[in-house]
Amino acid sequence: MLGPIAAVLLSAGCLVAESDLYLPTHRPMNAMPDGLVEGVLLEAGGCLWIEDADDARMLVLWPPGTTARQDEAGLAIDVQGEVLRLGMRISAGGGQYQAEHQAFVHDLIGEAVPEPCRATGMYWLAGNVSTLDP
Repeated sequence: MLGPIAAVLLSAGCLVAESDLYLPTHRPMNAMPDGLVEGVLLEAGGCLWIEDADDARMLVLWPPGTTARQDEAGLAIDVQGEVLRLGMRISAGGGQYQAEHQAFVHDLIGEAVPEPCRATGMYWLAGNVSTLDP
């Protein structure tokens, strides 16, 4: 589980003030839901969201081992050998959970989700994650 990370974020060409980035990783799982979401990776309120084609935002519950770092190009999310950036179109296998599954989400990540990251009440339990951008 990776806790908050201090980061300076670049989003849509605008500098976002230094803040804590929340990057929840889920525990290893024997089986994953077989859903698929495609959307844009966004940061808002210190949380990383995937926004789908219907403009629905879901907080990503990242696979174990996912990390975030700053480099010369800005924020980099290292997941399963790929480097993801804000604004990239990504694909993530897994499943969606709603606010009524908060206790399950808490169990998956080992902590309560901070209030700003519960804004939409939707979570995406990510299995395989990849970029759709060339």
